[in-house]
Amino acid sequence: MTDERTHYRVAEFAKARGIGLRTVRRWIAEGKLPVERLGRIVLIPVHAHVSNHVANGHSGASGGTARQLRKQRPKKSERDRHFEAPGGT
Repeated sequence: MTDERTHYRVAEFAKARGIGLRTVRRWIAEGKLPVERLGRIVLIPVHAHVSNHVANGHSGASGGTARQLRKQRPKKSERDRHFEAPGGT
């Protein structure tokens, strides 16, 4: 008899895939990851996968990593122009 694993617990799945625990829990809450529940125990099938969009790092609500978001922000000089008094000074 082989002892093949069929499910992971949430923390085991996160560690095996190199994903943060909070990310896995968020995917479960959003329905992006299939789970089976046994009382309070949440089990994820071994062959479970999330959509390619999520797996490629597009999971956050912010739309990118902190570095990507900083690049998208206007430079400080451009932001300050909005707050300058009319007339330039």
